[in-house]
Amino acid sequence: LKRLLDIPIPVHLQVDQRKSVEAVEKLIKTICDRKNNLLPAYFVITEIIKNLPEQRCFSHWRMADCFTEIIESFRPLAQLNSVCGRTFMTPIPGHVGFYFNAFWKLEALSLRFPLKGLLPYSQDLLNPQMRLLTHVFMHYTYRDAIAVLLGTAKPEKSRIPYFEEVITEIILELMFTAECDHSQLNPQAWRIISTQIIYLTLQQSICFTRLVKILHTKLTHYPYRYARNQLMWCLFNFLSGGMQKYSVEEFAVILDLYRLLYTGRDIFTVSGSDSSCVLMLAPTCIWIHILKKSPSMEVELPPTVNTQRKFLQEALKNKTQFNTDNYMVAVLCNAYSSTSEIFQQDLLPILLENLDNTRGHNSTQASGNFASNTTSSMPYPNGAVSEVKLRPLKLEFLDSVSVHVRMNIANSLIGTFGRFMQGKSAWPSPALVETYCRMLTYPDLEILGLKQFTSHIVLTAARHQCCEMMYICCEILNYRLFNIPSTYRVHAIVTLQQTLAFAKFQTNASLYWMLERTLLLQFQWYPHYEIFQAPFARLLNSFVAVAADGTKQSIAENEELMRIIILTLARSTVISNSDSCFIEGVYRELLNKLPSYSWPQSTLSVFPQVFCSHYTQQQQQQQQQQQQQQQQQQQQQPQQPQQQQQQQQPQPQQSNVVVGSSQQPQQQQQSRFLLKQQVDEEYIKHRTFGSELSLIDYFTNTSTSTVYLCLLWRLVYDTGELPAVSMKILEVLGPRKVLVHLKSLADFLVYETNSADVNRCVDVLNRLIFKYAVVPLERFMLTMLLRDYEGNDAFYALLIVMLLVQRSEELRSAVADCVAMLPSDYWHCQDWNDKYQAYQIKHAERTWSQVYVELSRASLTPNDCPLPVYFGTRCLQMLPVVDLLLQKLVESPAACLKFLDSTLSILGPLYRFHPYPVSFLYSTFRFYEKRLVESPAIKQKLALAVHGACVPSRDDHWLLSAEFVGWVGQATDRGPWVPDLNYYGALVRRLIDTFSEPRQQWSRKTDLRFVEFNNFQTHALYSICIELMSLPVGVVDVGNALVTLVTHWYSNSNSV
Repeated sequence: LKRLLDIPIPVHLQVDQRKSVEAVEKLIKTICDRKNNLLPAYFVITEIIKNLPEQRCFSHWRMADCFTEIIESFRPLAQLNSVCGRTFMTPIPGHVGFYFNAFWKLEALSLRFPLKGLLPYSQDLLNPQMRLLTHVFMHYTYRDAIAVLLGTAKPEKSRIPYFEEVITEIILELMFTAECDHSQLNPQAWRIISTQIIYLTLQQSICFTRLVKILHTKLTHYPYRYARNQLMWCLFNFLSGGMQKYSVEEFAVILDLYRLLYTGRDIFTVSGSDSSCVLMLAPTCIWIHILKKSPSMEVELPPTVNTQRKFLQEALKNKTQFNTDNYMVAVLCNAYSSTSEIFQQDLLPILLENLDNTRGHNSTQASGNFASNTTSSMPYPNGAVSEVKLRPLKLEFLDSVSVHVRMNIANSLIGTFGRFMQGKSAWPSPALVETYCRMLTYPDLEILGLKQFTSHIVLTAARHQCCEMMYICCEILNYRLFNIPSTYRVHAIVTLQQTLAFAKFQTNASLYWMLERTLLLQFQWYPHYEIFQAPFARLLNSFVAVAADGTKQSIAENEELMRIIILTLARSTVISNSDSCFIEGVYRELLNKLPSYSWPQSTLSVFPQVFCSHYTQQQQQQQQQQQQQQQQQQQQQPQQPQQQQQQQQPQPQQSNVVVGSSQQPQQQQQSRFLLKQQVDEEYIKHRTFGSELSLIDYFTNTSTSTVYLCLLWRLVYDTGELPAVSMKILEVLGPRKVLVHLKSLADFLVYETNSADVNRCVDVLNRLIFKYAVVPLERFMLTMLLRDYEGNDAFYALLIVMLLVQRSEELRSAVADCVAMLPSDYWHCQDWNDKYQAYQIKHAERTWSQVYVELSRASLTPNDCPLPVYFGTRCLQMLPVVDLLLQKLVESPAACLKFLDSTLSILGPLYRFHPYPVSFLYSTFRFYEKRLVESPAIKQKLALAVHGACVPSRDDHWLLSAEFVGWVGQATDRGPWVPDLNYYGALVRRLIDTFSEPRQQWSRKTDLRFVEFNNFQTHALYSICIELMSLPVGVVDVGNALVTLVTHWYSNSNSV
């Protein structure tokens, strides 16, 4: 068959050739006839398509009918082996299914679907999938999405010509949109395109010169001119930073594009108070940079460029009259950023004078100095001191400067941090830290931004053991950096985990709490769709290695952290539906390396099967070992009188008693009795010691018990106050040992509340936390919530936490003031520090040293100086623990019905500041689906509380629909609500609109750099799923309604 197909048959046959052709034709038909079965039919179609890839161009007209019949017979098989309408489908980046589904993968070079077999597929499937790539390119996380599409773990420096066509089509679409509606300029879309051009050019995936030439060719035929300034600004961003690496000839094509888009005699009006002047003068900035690169270049300046160039030169002479509120400063920086003698000496100091005292402009005539910047230092409510600069650079101003200018600003800020870590400058000002946080949100500054922060600043602070800088880094990670690539997130977490072993950091309680809090937060809020990617596996291996090789004591100290990691893995496994044999094998090997933790049955019941079976088997083995040990001890003990047996009982002060669910009820009762006996004996010894030095020496060196916090609670319970020496003992013990004592306190309180007045017990605990700052509130709550209590103990543990929240006036006041005084849209707030300091004056957190000074009326030593706090509050620190508390309530239905309403009324408003509120709701509803399937009221309360908390800073229906909110907000005597088809149609329409109306979506004022999801499709998908899961109808009814909606929509789309 191959030889016959390769025979060249002329189109016009001679008489003597016809018989030969007829013989060949007959032989081919005989071979291809399936009834003869001379050759497998799949081999036949394979050879035909190999030789004739264009299915409509056959080798000869005599064979056309035969080949057509064979190809048509395979079309049903091709349809079965492909998806109908696949080319019209688009993924939702950010959803967990996108990263596990091979459905979206393309061939790296051809951008075609990797179809199996040589079958007559539809031509749409064989073409490059430009529509799919265009959709993915319009997201902030396009790098990860492209890596998934092309199947590359790391970006490869290889040319992909189709990328240039995709970027060109996106630019033309944006220009067409602006041409049709002048108000639709879409600055966020242009910002993404600018970042893509820079990144893909540096990765050598596209050629900048060829991209500009394609744009020139396309715009020759399309009269799109209204968004020409946006296009030139987009190209200028790459040009400003790449002038040193590329020749002038490569950038000369931009001048040809300018001559096409501009007449050269355009009239312009410039206003420094309007950011549009930056776009208007962007073409002139391009000319200035190119002429600076090649002064001898013979080119005729257009009249408009020449006029604008003279205008900028005049403005440069009067530069001292401008400040950062005037966008002319941004224009001058953009135009002369490559002229070092002008930019470094004159323009950059104007930008830095409001951030850093050491880098400000020397001119006294500069009007950029604010009235509040008259002194050189500013005291904090907690006693710390920093520079007085308060006003950061506005986000709108940073958006108006080029990438090259932002690179220089970032270099200056990094240099300030370096001088600070070397002890050569004062602590960074609030304005400098806030500006640096805003700089980290720009993807085009990745090398000098996130990469420099995670791989240099954090690492340098750890290497120099600079407590202040490490604290600042933790605050930035906790309260300002949320949407960062997983590679940088993992790098920072690994560095922080290594710093916990430094002795200097272990002695500073505030810093140690912050380091541990950062690790807990980063793991608990780790995006579930990134859990099963390579960076998180590297992170997990690092922590498992520490847990496996560490001592018994270090493992106990990190128990809460390891439990959070296990809970995160379990939730992600359920959400991603990845509980397969492969995952089971990986997890089983991983769990075997971790310490053997016991979990309550309520938690095990919602764990994935692999987790549940592992820990159930582990607990059974522990119980069997304990029973065997008891039997061996009973066999080895001779029969003795009862009095002699009592004398041989172990002394309680010689062992640390810990109560756990792995123990038998009789053992738990005995352990609690020994724990109480230990506290009583330590209490007696504490009252018998005469001097403070004797107390410090005993409790820090001599005593081996872990009940010191129980002793402090007992002191407050009996006397109502603590001695000042207790703060010194806590300082000597250090935060690592205090965490071990905290577990004993949790067990002791559960034991006490079973027989004492629980309200009084909680009031005493309240004084320990808020008046004496013995332990942070969120750390106590975390320890109590993660203890493995069962039955009645579990209820009392939740009761203690709930009463601590409800009966604490300090906490209620702090939450109310946090919601009232602090803005949630901090990126637009220029007076954040003023509001933050006003809040801190009312609710300042204290250290052990400060409490000791208050109790003993002494003075702080230089070693006791507190750390400067820029963003964190007790309320914001509680957010991850509030997540865990609500999930624990859902896990315990009896306690949930009692405490949920009061918890949401007190702590619910804090979700205004939650960086991932939608992900929290979705993961909670999915992970506890078995628990919540019969309790839709719990889901409705949670969803409505989170929705209501965020409404003041977002749209009214940013999460839930108006119909759902109205029904849930009605009286309690309402009847059951059965949503109709129109309700489901409105929900689905909301998701469809994010795809069918991209121009309206991009025109929203929401800045996607500072929200939970960086695209509207993902937000709409999760919001709709949350509302569907909260409906008071069964899962089957919701599924049937959606299927009915799809079929009804397809048959009569106009009525829906």
